[in-house]
Amino acid sequence: MCIAVFKPAGQKAPTMATLKQCFTRNPDGAGFMVAINDKVIINKGFMTWKSFQKGLHDFFKELNADDYSIVYHFRIGTQGGTKPEITHPYALTQDYDTMRMLKQECDIGVAHNGIIHLTSDHRVTDRNDTMTFISEYLYDIVDNNPYWGQNAAKIRLVKRLLTGYPNKLALLNKNGYCTLVGDWIKDNGIYYSNSSYVIPKPVHKHSSTGDLNGCIPMALLMDWEA
Repeated sequence: MCIAVFKPAGQKAPTMATLKQCFTRNPDGAGFMVAINDKVIINKGFMTWKSFQKGLHDFFKELNADDYSIVYHFRIGTQGGTKPEITHPYALTQDYDTMRMLKQECDIGVAHNGIIHLTSDHRVTDRNDTMTFISEYLYDIVDNNPYWGQNAAKIRLVKRLLTGYPNKLALLNKNGYCTLVGDWIKDNGIYYSNSSYVIPKPVHKHSSTGDLNGCIPMALLMDWEA
């Protein structure tokens, strides 16, 4: 199923606890892309939480993440296998070898959450449905226009092609503008493609006397004091 997360420039980045929850719930590899210096930089192929955390730390060592538009992605593998080169994001291109690169620069990057029935083929092992959709459909629709998402007809076309599953797309351009397709959750200024980022609240167990947190119920306390 995966989860994609978009943080606009100037917005405080998600906490490490939130990102770790995303990875825990979607553990088949992660990546991120950042709009910086008139380009989109993609770093991906992080197959453990520690490697992802280190990748973020190394990239933003001398930068403030809050200043940049960032898309994070955490994968649950459905097609193409569980391997670094299949993780998101991908450059918007028709070339699959370019999409598989773990570090690269491009004008527009893409991350996806969902299953695209139109391009799903479990017999294919070197790419997934998202990669095929980018190469065979999305590349031509966007036509290298960084603000293609402002064209309502093109958005409707993409949504029609994605029917059959609640798919979400995030396309980040080199200027930091991100086109979001589908229904996203906005939480404290950050956009999430589903609710798997939410950290569960701890459940307190009842004690043998039926109280919470080991406290003595007031009724029993009053009886004892009497």
